[in-house]
Amino acid sequence: FVERHHFFESGGLSGLLRGCEGVSAIQSLTDAFVPVLKFVLQGVPVDLLLCRLKLPQIPQNFDVDEERLLHKCVDETDAHSLNGTRVAAAILRLVP
Repeated sequence: FVERHHFFESGGLSGLLRGCEGVSAIQSLTDAFVPVLKFVLQGVPVDLLLCRLKLPQIPQNFDVDEERLLHKCVDETDAHSLNGTRVAAAILRLVP
């Protein structure tokens, strides 16, 4: 099971990214309302969110818009992360 420190701390994903060529400006914003790992990958800014779900694995037909997924989040912070992604996807669908 992935814990938040596996994602944000130097011994986790954040540390792995620091060793990758083409990755720069890595920032772990762990105290934000929606914690985010920000970095630049080959000149493209990336905001990477973590959402832990109470699922043994992610299904191939995973749909971030499924309402039941909000109830599968480990905690409220994970729900905020998932909901932010859902809102961004909805805006992209609604704006011509």
